[in-house]
Amino acid sequence: MKKIYLIYLFILIINLNYAQRYHQKWGDVGNINGVIKVAAVNPKDNNLYFINDLDIFSQIQYFDYNTGKKQIFYSFPRPTIDLKYASVNDKIMFDNQNNLIVYGRTHNPDLGTNGTYAPTTLSPTKFTGYTFIAKIDTEGKIVWFTYFHDLLQNKNSLTIDNQNNIYVLNMRHKTETLSSGTFQPQGDLNSQMEYQTVISKISPSGKHLWSTFYFNDDSDIYSIEAGSNGLYVYGTYNGNDSNNHFFSSPNSFQRIPGNKTSTNNKVFLSKFNFNGQRDWSTYYGEQTSLTPESYLLKQRNLLVINDDVYILTKHMSPNGQISNMASKNSYISTPLYFNDNTTLTKFKEDGTRAWSTYLVSGNSIIKSSNDDIIVTGQLSFNDHKNQNITSNSHQSIHGGTTDIYISIISKDGKKLNYGSYYGFEGGEFGEILTCKNGYYIFGNTYQNKTKTTGFSTSNQILYGNAPGGYWGRFVSLFETKYLNNNDYKKLNLKIYPNPVIDNIYIDTETEYNNNAVVSIFDISGKLIFKKSICLENTTNINVSNLPSSIYVIEIKTENNLEKFKFIKN
Repeated sequence: MKKIYLIYLFILIINLNYAQRYHQKWGDVGNINGVIKVAAVNPKDNNLYFINDLDIFSQIQYFDYNTGKKQIFYSFPRPTIDLKYASVNDKIMFDNQNNLIVYGRTHNPDLGTNGTYAPTTLSPTKFTGYTFIAKIDTEGKIVWFTYFHDLLQNKNSLTIDNQNNIYVLNMRHKTETLSSGTFQPQGDLNSQMEYQTVISKISPSGKHLWSTFYFNDDSDIYSIEAGSNGLYVYGTYNGNDSNNHFFSSPNSFQRIPGNKTSTNNKVFLSKFNFNGQRDWSTYYGEQTSLTPESYLLKQRNLLVINDDVYILTKHMSPNGQISNMASKNSYISTPLYFNDNTTLTKFKEDGTRAWSTYLVSGNSIIKSSNDDIIVTGQLSFNDHKNQNITSNSHQSIHGGTTDIYISIISKDGKKLNYGSYYGFEGGEFGEILTCKNGYYIFGNTYQNKTKTTGFSTSNQILYGNAPGGYWGRFVSLFETKYLNNNDYKKLNLKIYPNPVIDNIYIDTETEYNNNAVVSIFDISGKLIFKKSICLENTTNINVSNLPSSIYVIEIKTENNLEKFKFIKN
């Protein structure tokens, strides 16, 4: 039996010694004029390109991956008319040749290039300004610029397929006739909505290929994403017809919205082929279901990896009658909250549901460079009390009022692979964009008690004053690293007795305040105990309830780690 234990222990220690972890490379605070609400990472140089909401010069800037220094990439020409903006940009995205595609609005009528869909302006109808789509090369020069129809604002309204074709969400009057042979060349004339949602395809050279309405009764599209074999659309049906079949296809996962009231919306997920015909569509949700709103980067509730589709859905039950949407053996298989719960759901390419799990918190979803599923949200100080923080977290202790919560869910929906806070003494909200070796995290912090903060790696200070709290905007780069014990400094601890019956004692000559985390793993590698402690001279951990076996105890701070094997009698 001891021989079997030792074999398991060897496997356990190998697995524990190599754990994915994120380390801060640099952090900036106060170097941004406004809130970052449009951003993308260049896959070639890993730089973070962004536009902030207070930039009157309409500049595309970037943070250098290696140094964290801010540079200007491109400035949109301002119109000659006073008090008019150069551009307001709703989405930027890099194509497969590292050109930057920009989708936005401008008051400048002189930017169009010949050979595109609309080199001259189209009359604004529903919104102010002229909608445009532009391609900017790696040197910061315009390749082409076309005016377009009213873009769908504050949505995830732009995506690019593997052949560099561009798909955009826009609005057209319901009486227009669009491309023949598409799913819905004509709008819903019975709807009271005059302007209705349209999906349009633009060639890599800026020419229009097709457009189709995708609208019925009262509906919204919030996100589009291109996969390998099709275009995926995520939105809500807001009408009152509980038997509406428009946003579902035969044999779909959920055929009708059901349980409809005047305030009861239902999300739908649809797949189109690249020629504008719909392959399938399904509703999702038994009570009110909505697409969660991201904090900064518009709607980021739809993720496509090849042709596996992941959606974030908010489920609300005004009457407290909660229906369980989780699949069996999922990470969190029952609702956590009384009225407002969020699920992460995977659909397969054919429209069948693979799994669904509840989340502690989730407003944005994105994939890492190795296709991990990363979800970001917020958690207040008392939310679940560190129960959803993993042993490989960057920050295991809640920092203050509200922290950003970062989680990585396993691809089968059954496990939390990574859970970490990010925040300090105030309140924070923010977003993540991934790069080749990690991720950028950026957002706002407020109600801090002091000017100095851990967000900055160069001693920058926050704005504001003590009575109202200090505030600022932060950007940090975290790199992925697989660590073994040699990457950490030793804590120089003593652990005794061994074997143990009731209590393990930890002796140290250095106090570590609240930064130490003690974890105990059984021989299968399962985490069975975790606690944040203050290491002061001698600390005891009660293990009297553990069955007799061999265990590994891990004591970890931010940069220090020790592991010990012990036997429980």
